[in-house]
Amino acid sequence: MSSQFVTLARHAKSSWKTENQADFDRPLNERGARDGHTMARRLLNRQCIPDLLLCSSARRAQETAAFLYTELKLSEEQFELHDELYLASAGTLLDILSTVPVTVNHVMVVAHNPGLEALSDLLAGRTLPPLPTLGIRQFAVSSIRELGSYKNNAAHSDTHKADPVSPAKLVFEDYPKADRGDL
Repeated sequence: MSSQFVTLARHAKSSWKTENQADFDRPLNERGARDGHTMARRLLNRQCIPDLLLCSSARRAQETAAFLYTELKLSEEQFELHDELYLASAGTLLDILSTVPVTVNHVMVVAHNPGLEALSDLLAGRTLPPLPTLGIRQFAVSSIRELGSYKNNAAHSDTHKADPVSPAKLVFEDYPKADRGDL
């Protein structure tokens, strides 16, 4: 059986300028918008085009996903908003991934830390470097839906103690400043 793919994307850099603005409602700042264009083009150049893009309903995640949706030429049927992805734990992310339709071979999730970092560590079977804003990690897995069986391990992953038995292989990792060699 061929591999399926899970691509995790942290939202782009957001603004803290508006006083008393709820965290959920924060928009991207200028750097976030610039990085959105850059990373969407990089994904297109890699032909990293998901069958399904799952996105947190937080404003900054939706604005990030809009760059990906547009550049990767996704259809409305390939895009889903999920309130549960807002600040989701690794366990919640696994629950959501386990409901992905069997016809999906590549799912992308646009969400938030610390859940994305914790899930990355769990999938890799080791502690990975911090995931910066609009950091992207792609994993090859035998079955997206079967990742839910690793939920018991997710409690440990949320504390960044990865399980040495990895359910996935890290295919690539990219982030806006990767071409400059810094975070």
